Amino acid sequence: MRKNCVLYESTADYHIASIFSWYFDDCIVVPVANYEKDLGKNIYIIGGIAEIKFKAKYLPDKYIAFTGIDRFETLDKAMCYAKSHGFYN
Repeated sequence: MRKNCVLYESTADYHIASIFSWYFDDCIVVPVANYEKDLGKNIYIIGGIAEIKFKAKYLPDKYIAFTGIDRFETLDKAMCYAKSHGFYN
């Protein structure tokens, strides 16, 4: 189990997830379709479609999701959180 796990669905969200992961220690970036229970202690989801697909798996895991009206707003929300809560400030 990793300390942090970032999930994504689309190519645009993959890039946001990759950049987001740079701010955290012991972090893995995974497509939401490949997520398995207990893959990470802290779960972060990038994008609305990834969140919908994660919920469809009916997993009891708690998570934090970043969704915006477009990829730029999603990026802004994720970066704001990462800069204020990330391991590497």
